[in-house]
Amino acid sequence: MEKIIYTTYAPDTDMTFILQDIRKKVDGDIQSTECIGFYFGIPNDEDTKEFIGKLKAKYEW
Repeated sequence: MEKIIYTTYAPDTDMTFILQDIRKKVDGDIQSTECIGFYFGIPNDEDTKEFIGKLKAKYEW
Protein backbone atom coordinates (compact mmCIF):
# COMPACT_ATOMS: atom_id res chain seq x y z
CA MET A 1 0.00 0.00 0.00
CA GLU A 2 1.29 3.46 -0.92
CA LYS A 3 -0.04 6.78 0.41
CA ILE A 4 0.07 9.82 -1.87
CA ILE A 5 -0.79 13.27 -0.49
CA TYR A 6 -1.70 16.13 -2.83
CA THR A 7 -3.79 19.31 -2.94
CA THR A 8 -6.59 20.48 -5.16
CA TYR A 9 -7.82 24.08 -5.41
CA ALA A 10 -11.45 25.17 -5.74
CA PRO A 11 -11.28 28.72 -7.16
CA ASP A 12 -15.00 29.44 -6.76
CA THR A 13 -14.66 29.17 -2.97
CA ASP A 14 -10.93 30.04 -2.74
CA MET A 15 -10.26 26.84 -0.80
CA THR A 16 -7.54 24.21 -1.02
CA PHE A 17 -8.34 20.63 -0.09
CA ILE A 18 -5.63 18.20 1.04
CA LEU A 19 -6.31 14.72 -0.30
CA GLN A 20 -4.69 11.35 0.31
CA ASP A 21 -4.86 8.43 -2.10
CA ILE A 22 -4.19 4.89 -0.98
CA ARG A 23 -2.80 2.88 -3.89
CA LYS A 24 -2.26 -0.85 -4.18
CA LYS A 25 1.43 -1.67 -4.62
CA VAL A 26 0.70 -4.58 -6.96
CA ASP A 27 -1.05 -2.73 -9.78
CA GLY A 28 -1.03 0.93 -8.66
CA ASP A 29 -4.82 1.21 -8.71
CA ILE A 30 -6.38 3.70 -6.29
CA GLN A 31 -8.01 1.86 -3.41
CA SER A 32 -9.40 4.97 -1.66
CA THR A 33 -9.24 8.77 -1.57
CA GLU A 34 -9.73 10.76 1.63
CA CYS A 35 -9.87 14.48 2.44
CA ILE A 36 -7.36 14.95 5.28
CA GLY A 37 -7.50 18.74 5.62
CA PHE A 38 -8.36 22.06 4.01
CA TYR A 39 -7.63 25.77 4.18
CA PHE A 40 -8.60 29.04 2.49
CA GLY A 41 -6.37 30.32 -0.29
CA ILE A 42 -4.24 28.90 -3.06
CA PRO A 43 -2.14 25.78 -2.44
CA ASN A 44 1.22 26.29 -0.77
CA ASP A 45 3.53 23.90 1.08
CA GLU A 46 3.54 25.82 4.37
CA ASP A 47 -0.26 25.83 4.78
CA THR A 48 -0.54 22.26 3.53
CA LYS A 49 1.84 21.06 6.27
CA GLU A 50 0.01 23.11 8.90
CA PHE A 51 -3.51 21.91 8.04
CA ILE A 52 -2.98 18.18 7.41
CA GLY A 53 -5.32 16.41 9.81
CA LYS A 54 -7.35 19.51 10.65
CA LEU A 55 -10.87 18.89 9.41
CA LYS A 56 -12.82 21.33 11.53
CA ALA A 57 -13.61 24.95 10.74
CA LYS A 58 -15.29 27.56 12.91
CA TYR A 59 -17.15 30.46 11.34
CA GLU A 60 -18.16 33.45 13.40
CA TRP A 61 -20.18 36.48 12.37
